[in-house]
Amino acid sequence: MKINKNLTILIIIMLIILSILSIFIINYSNYIDSDRDGYVDSNDDFPYDSDEIKDSDGDGVGDNSDVFPNDPSEWSDFDNDGVGSNADKNPYVDLSIKINLEKFIISKKVDLFRWSQIYIQLFINNEIITINNNGKPWNIRLNKEQEINYNYEYDIPDDISSDFIEIQIIIYDKDLITQDDIVDINPIAGEDTLKIRYNLKENIISSNNLSKGLDGEFWYRITIPEEVIIEEDTFNITYSWEFKNSNYEISLDIPIEKYEYYLNLDVNRTPQQRGIIAMASYVTQRDKVIIQLSEKLNNIIENQGFNTVEASNFILRFIQENIQYTLDNETKGCIEYWRFPVETLVEKRGDCEDSSVLFSSIMESLDYDTVLLFYILENDIGHLAVGVNINIVFSGDYIEYKNIKYYYCETTSYGFNLGEIPLDINVEPKKIIPIN
Repeated sequence: MKINKNLTILIIIMLIILSILSIFIINYSNYIDSDRDGYVDSNDDFPYDSDEIKDSDGDGVGDNSDVFPNDPSEWSDFDNDGVGSNADKNPYVDLSIKINLEKFIISKKVDLFRWSQIYIQLFINNEIITINNNGKPWNIRLNKEQEINYNYEYDIPDDISSDFIEIQIIIYDKDLITQDDIVDINPIAGEDTLKIRYNLKENIISSNNLSKGLDGEFWYRITIPEEVIIEEDTFNITYSWEFKNSNYEISLDIPIEKYEYYLNLDVNRTPQQRGIIAMASYVTQRDKVIIQLSEKLNNIIENQGFNTVEASNFILRFIQENIQYTLDNETKGCIEYWRFPVETLVEKRGDCEDSSVLFSSIMESLDYDTVLLFYILENDIGHLAVGVNINIVFSGDYIEYKNIKYYYCETTSYGFNLGEIPLDINVEPKKIIPIN
């Protein structure tokens, strides 16, 4: 078969032209600077961002914005404590505490005489500090106030493994013959020393200011660090609902980073398989978003003069009308997936456990006592509801737990009020989960 000579020449010419064009394109690309930052695209890790050029650690954050440009696991340090926000126990707080021991009174004889020889020991983590009167015990007369004014500051490693710091204060009456006696300053029966827990993640302490026990009173003050407030991109979400023939609407700003924090938490999303502590951990009544939401709801409650039952139903209706009931296999592609309340507020959907932990979080934030009620229904279907303890006489369906009545609250179906159990909930709860 003969090939047309002219066609052969044409093909050769086209190949030559294509080769020249490819060389031109390759060379030209070496001079393209899409973001006009002075660095050509081939040498720019961020060719469309004029503020960034290099990403030395390959974490997707440019070196100019990366606080840790050579650490692929870190890129921000919100509280400027030198520990990256991902590893930081509390990324918005430079963890430390200031302890001021102010004064004490011995109100009961702790030995044979009305005089006591007192010294104090402060335990914090593995440190022990002895406080006394210039190396000697204080000689204290019964019911006489003794000033201390001792200050101690403890800096906590921000990448500490534990979520808590334990502080213990012990007052001793020195005895020359027998073992030194502990002076009871704890109001809890069976406890004599003052024990304080500092929650590092939530930046709160369990007690402050005054502790009064059987033998004496002790004044102290613990100052915790202020949280760093940063401007964040937020979801601005509006919620509307009807209650007692009136319409209500509130808006809530939820930081996108807060939502992503909960969304990406490395936790078991089927906590019912682990036990009541894991289930209760989904109730986040101290989260700032929940506190802000609770305050907005409570302002309406106070303005309308709702009593405890009306307030419970008002918040129930907020949940029932704003959180669309959807199964996890429809939204998450799996049989079971527990959402944290912030996730539910942003997505405005979820099933029974999602709406229940949100309702419980709001009620707990408003100082209501709640429990989660976990049921096993027909065909081994699980169901979660909430029990609320109220402070007025009320007739309704309840579950008794530790001699306290918790009135049933159904969060998934519109119209159910406090103390109304759906007909298909005809069994006792498999688990009753208290909220701490």
